[in-house]
Amino acid sequence: GDAGMARQLWQQNLKDDPTNPVLLVNLGLSEEGAGNYGAALEHYRKASLLKRDDKGLHINMGNAYAGLKKYTDALHAYSLALDSPKRKEAAYNAFLTALKMGNKPRAREMGAILKKEFGTTAYGRRAQGELLLWDGDTNAALKQLESVKSKDPGDCLQLARVYAGRRQAAKAREYLA
Repeated sequence: GDAGMARQLWQQNLKDDPTNPVLLVNLGLSEEGAGNYGAALEHYRKASLLKRDDKGLHINMGNAYAGLKKYTDALHAYSLALDSPKRKEAAYNAFLTALKMGNKPRAREMGAILKKEFGTTAYGRRAQGELLLWDGDTNAALKQLESVKSKDPGDCLQLARVYAGRRQAAKAREYLA
């Protein structure tokens, strides 16, 4: 399909210009989109060697590590991007990864960054909602999660799970529709 054609196009362009970090990142994104996380990671690593000052590339590497289920490496990569212009994305991805790992102290640390710096954004409200859920305060969590007003499938699924857990099937179905 289109993804395969895009990958082939990036590969061809890279043959002509093998040290172009933009081409490497785009090929990495194509590989990541196809579920080829190991190949994506290699392209991101090569790009980061060429653009050492681009800390945002650590987010791409973190995503590839997460796809490989190497959560400790993903968390480390996201942490390296916390002082980049993509701080919000890095903190949120680190937060979600720490949750997956069950690393409550690290999740709280990233949640605090998100709350302090991005509290009124969707990122901040999602993080606050997730932490409230983790602490068992479903009423406050629902308030935070619903305030995001997102159509994102992941957000809707999370709200559906909370309502299902509260035995409110009709409300859960609203978010699954």
